[in-house]
Amino acid sequence: MSRRLPLILLAVTTLSILAVTLWPNPDSGDGRPLARVIVEWLHTAGMPTVITFEAVEFSANIVMFVPFGLFLALSLPRWMWPWTIVLGLAFTLLIEVVQSIFLPERFASVSDLIANTAGALIGGGISLLGRRRRVIPPRPSARTEPV
Repeated sequence: MSRRLPLILLAVTTLSILAVTLWPNPDSGDGRPLARVIVEWLHTAGMPTVITFEAVEFSANIVMFVPFGLFLALSLPRWMWPWTIVLGLAFTLLIEVVQSIFLPERFASVSDLIANTAGALIGGGISLLGRRRRVIPPRPSARTEPV
């Protein structure tokens, strides 16, 4: 597989993640995060209350980083796919530090580190499903068998 398309998709995914994570937190007009208001509305519409905002946010962070891990792993040689875990963690650390320093309305958290890294790991693992090891065909035998 050519690495050009995965690199392009990795760049698009990375920029999308940066836009989502470094955009000032949108609120609903009353100071509460819009996502929290939506989850509360879904509770009133019948969604089980066991599905909390924190659970939705954690799951969304995992899902957001799956494409990152997938396209990163596809951009690397197959044997380097575990680097998706390290680079996913490093990318998340960078985001959390920037949020902590420059975006007081955003909150850096360990749960984001865990979820984002897990998403990168899942994406890297998925990359293995579509990639096959190069199989070396057996060499023809030098011996000839009698006919």
